[in-house]
Amino acid sequence: MKRLLFLSLFGLPTLYAQPVDHQSADTPHIVIILVDDLGYADLSCYGSKDMRTPHIDALAKDGMMFTNFYANSAVCSPTRASLLSGCYPEAVGVRGVIRTNAENSWGYLDPNATLMPDALRRSGYHTALVGKWHLGLEAPNLPNLRGFDLFRGFLGDMMDDYYTHLRHDINYMRENDREVSAEGHATDVFTAWAVDYINERATEDQPFFLYLAYNAPHDPIQPPRNWVKRVMERQPGIAKPRAELVALIEHLDAGVGRVVQALKAHGIYERTMIIFSSDNGGRLDLGANNGPYRDGKASMYEGGLRVPTIVTYPRGVKAGSISDDVLLTMDIFPTVMEMLGASSPQGIDGSSFYPALTGESQQHSRPLFFSMRDGKPSMGGKPIDAARLGPYKLVQNNPFDSRELFDLLKDPGETTDIIADSARVAEKLANLLRSHMLKQGKVPWQRPDADAVRTYGQRDIYVSPTGNDQATGTREQPLASLAKARDIVRQWKADSQLADTVTVWLMDGEYYLDTSFVLTQEDSGSVQAPIRYRAENPGRAYVRGAIPVPCTAFKKAVDLAADEGVPADVRRYVRYIDLRDVVGTRKWPKITGTSPGTQLFYQGEQMPLARWPNYHYLPVVAVDSAKLIDEAGMKRGSKSGAFHYEGNRPSRWKNRADIWMYGYWYKDWHDAYVPVKAIDTLTRTVQLATPPAFGVVKDQRYYALNILEELDEPGEWYLDRQRGRLYWWPPGDCTADSVFLSYLTVPLVVLNGASHVTVQDLVVEMSVGDGMIIEGGQRINIEGCTIRHLGGHGVTVVEGRQHVISRNRINHVGRKGVQVAAGDRLTLQPAAHRIDSNHIHHYGTWLHCYEQAILLKGVGNRAAYNHIHDGFHSAIQFAGNDHIMEHNEIYRVLLETGEMGAFYTGRDWSARGNIIRHNYVHHAPGYVNSLGARGIHLDDCASGVLMYGNVFEGIGDAAVLIGGGRDNVVRENSFLDCGVGVHVDNRGKTWAGRLIMAKNGSSWDLFAKLRQVKHDQPPYSQRYPALAGILTDDPLSASGNRIEGNLFRRGAWLRLRDGMDTASAHRLLITGNDVKEKTAVDSAYYPKGREMSRLQQLILTLHLPHRPEISGGGNHRVPVRLRIQHFGNRDEQREIWLFCTDKTGEIIWEDRFMVTLSAGEELLLNRAAFPKTGTPEFFVNAKMTGDRHTISVPYYLPPHRDVHF
Repeated sequence: MKRLLFLSLFGLPTLYAQPVDHQSADTPHIVIILVDDLGYADLSCYGSKDMRTPHIDALAKDGMMFTNFYANSAVCSPTRASLLSGCYPEAVGVRGVIRTNAENSWGYLDPNATLMPDALRRSGYHTALVGKWHLGLEAPNLPNLRGFDLFRGFLGDMMDDYYTHLRHDINYMRENDREVSAEGHATDVFTAWAVDYINERATEDQPFFLYLAYNAPHDPIQPPRNWVKRVMERQPGIAKPRAELVALIEHLDAGVGRVVQALKAHGIYERTMIIFSSDNGGRLDLGANNGPYRDGKASMYEGGLRVPTIVTYPRGVKAGSISDDVLLTMDIFPTVMEMLGASSPQGIDGSSFYPALTGESQQHSRPLFFSMRDGKPSMGGKPIDAARLGPYKLVQNNPFDSRELFDLLKDPGETTDIIADSARVAEKLANLLRSHMLKQGKVPWQRPDADAVRTYGQRDIYVSPTGNDQATGTREQPLASLAKARDIVRQWKADSQLADTVTVWLMDGEYYLDTSFVLTQEDSGSVQAPIRYRAENPGRAYVRGAIPVPCTAFKKAVDLAADEGVPADVRRYVRYIDLRDVVGTRKWPKITGTSPGTQLFYQGEQMPLARWPNYHYLPVVAVDSAKLIDEAGMKRGSKSGAFHYEGNRPSRWKNRADIWMYGYWYKDWHDAYVPVKAIDTLTRTVQLATPPAFGVVKDQRYYALNILEELDEPGEWYLDRQRGRLYWWPPGDCTADSVFLSYLTVPLVVLNGASHVTVQDLVVEMSVGDGMIIEGGQRINIEGCTIRHLGGHGVTVVEGRQHVISRNRINHVGRKGVQVAAGDRLTLQPAAHRIDSNHIHHYGTWLHCYEQAILLKGVGNRAAYNHIHDGFHSAIQFAGNDHIMEHNEIYRVLLETGEMGAFYTGRDWSARGNIIRHNYVHHAPGYVNSLGARGIHLDDCASGVLMYGNVFEGIGDAAVLIGGGRDNVVRENSFLDCGVGVHVDNRGKTWAGRLIMAKNGSSWDLFAKLRQVKHDQPPYSQRYPALAGILTDDPLSASGNRIEGNLFRRGAWLRLRDGMDTASAHRLLITGNDVKEKTAVDSAYYPKGREMSRLQQLILTLHLPHRPEISGGGNHRVPVRLRIQHFGNRDEQREIWLFCTDKTGEIIWEDRFMVTLSAGEELLLNRAAFPKTGTPEFFVNAKMTGDRHTISVPYYLPPHRDVHF
């Protein structure tokens, strides 16, 4: 079953490619269900007499129960760390509870530890966490940064209320990194999210790993009221506190049942390994039942550590079996990996119990260690410990008491301390425990010792433009330069005095740089002690690559000679200044094809260079008659570099030494700045110094700039670099103190090899070059900054791992907003950089074409929740593999360019696994007319892109264009008022094929790109099975594309062009789309006289008007409404199969009937199904001949729920 709602939340293909062929039906799905504070005997299958847990009992009946299974700790966070890492919790930094209150938080998960979801993702799995995380509240320890493709759940330690889901009045509920609110009991919320996830992933070829972490039955003990009533009615004498706990657990059991039912409904229960366990024992003070075992949660006695654990895997685990093997939570990770035939990470502590699952006895002789540290009064920050070897267990349950020794074989309830009689055993266990703890060394959660005081006696360094580098760096005596602050931090590191975060505070003011501020590997922080460069007051520390020029130094141009070049009619408005008299002699950066050179800023705005015309463009009147034809027969423009203009305007230009022209010389997807070599005013001919790459075409557009004689509008300026004289028409009274001239050509901030550094809340602006560049390193955070008024890129990221560019305002940059090139395309190792929640606008203000708000290259990077608008070209371009682009809002882009999309990629069969989902792309009509503006443009055979859950509104041309590519999926998107919904062409079989087959080493050589990544060998052949055989599957054909379950309103919903013949149409799967309101198929380029047989779609919708009801004869009567929409152009006759199945999939009622539909008809049928009353849960199904999908609706769906395919 699929539902539109599900697809708006889930459906992510794997991010990483690794050794499991995820198309194999033998690859198991994995579901781990971890509950919170469940007592050992609080399940009926584990001996409870007052508890009814039929669904968990059923798992035990179908699989293996464990009687000697230990949680790695007696509290939450450490056990969760062990489950995911396969290590002792103290080995990965989590010896106690990670709390939302930092002062009483006793763990920090080692960011370098390899976690189970990351390992499974590398094995080809899609990974999801639903429920409680409890391993960190911020980067780098967030679920999506630690291997989970999807996170929907709770970050914190506990909820204060199961219905509000708050902790200390703070909402820690998240969908990935976005705060969300959910209605209902937390158990029901997590169950619904898990079922939704299974419903979506079950239909995919890729195996999935679902880690479902309930917060029940953790306190507060807050079951739904009707569940408490049910328990008390069943057991009149039960105490209310116990009844409430029983109800909470039984309610949890029902949730587990719904999850299992979802697996069975999709027929994947048999191939799913389910592992059920608890993070520690139950709390006795809340009524928990830990069976025969002593004490409970937070105790080193058995009641705090021993937990009920069940493993079910019908294909490999004997039903109804029991194991007495002594095992730990950390053993689950290596067990899963051995089952998959994959290697566990080196150095983990856990041992696989996979042999036990297959029936082999596996009594380990290893010692087991338990340790916990907490700040509560009974512990005072000191540890409590235990160790078990064979039947013997050494316990120190209070740091202020003596140790005890128990023989668990004879005394499982730990009632008799035998340490006095077994001193040698106790000493052996104590030595083992001591060696274990020493082996772990100092762990990240530990605070610095009180006497570890830095030389400066402070954690903070202050810098001010009015400071002094000989000062101490306090707020009262700040330093003057960032370089001096950096050097002090280096000294602290050399003295081993960095045990905590260091912050360099930039006080209010302007910081003028004459070279890059550089941080290298030497300037790195660490996970425990990151280094931050931060504005004391956000947005009031300005880092600039410019020189201030006082406004009072400007003179009136009216005093200049008439032949100076300033137009006579505006001379009284223009001001000039001889810069050598004010700022000395310097070389001002010149205009180049990729840089505007020096720029002028006034009152926070960039002033325009004098140009002609002042607005818009001029047409190319004529070019040489000769046209070039390339090797593929494609027409190009004139390469002479000469063209003709109209009018006499250039005749007034006396100084032609540095005139440039900018234009779209060939087509609207290629622009260039070109210097002028000569102008012949008699023939009205411009001779460019070098011809543009594709030549010049008649009627294309251009303008001229950097011309003193065109300084004729307020704000315009001109710099005579030879004389050092600046001319400017101030837009107003020039009342500000200064104007600013940018001059720095290198990046303002460079992080080269640095790691664990944050740059926050700065204003980085007014420079000729780039704002920031990050090269290598890991976990650099650029957040909350304003990056603007640059000639180059805003932020550039080259290689490295897990950098975050977040919450920045990036605008008025000459080129790209953020560009990332990282991740290994040969190994498909992701870089995992994140560009999140930025506001990017007015980008590409110098060069327009292929200058995006965001560029993703490499492997495994993410752009999410960004607000992008007002761009001349595309918003997000991507190249490479496994990038995710989601939850972005994009509008007013493609303002001047054509044949382009808000999202763009092209020319690479191997660049697969990219996902575009849940974006809102709107109001992009295109330049001049609607032709050429697209929402997603998959250009020139781009392949393997998944697009779902997006909303496209007001797109001028095609909202989605598939330009000859393969294996692209357009699923569950909404298309509103777009020129065309989806465009598909087969250009690889026409004009593009000629370019590809030329194989000349250009960007068109797609075969060479396949060879470069070794597409037919691992990891590519395993990650993308369809790619492995592409060369034998007519590679130039647009095959394997799917358009499924989309909503189209107004405008042509489908357009076929360039070689989409009948054979090509048969390779295009279109099904289940909802098409209304004067939409049509645009097949203007479709070969005449041929049938579009594959496109004559019949879409079947199943609708339950209301809930089933009991009818006479002992059957349910289920009213069913069927709608069949026919979008083809010929009559069709089909058989409809209506049938009901129980929860095991067995058919319990069926009916078959024929329908005949005329071309374009919509048919509504009211029928009824009559399943037997002995089946309390069943599904209503419908299938139509010729359609591979079966629609399945459970009877408990709310009324009026439509399910579309």
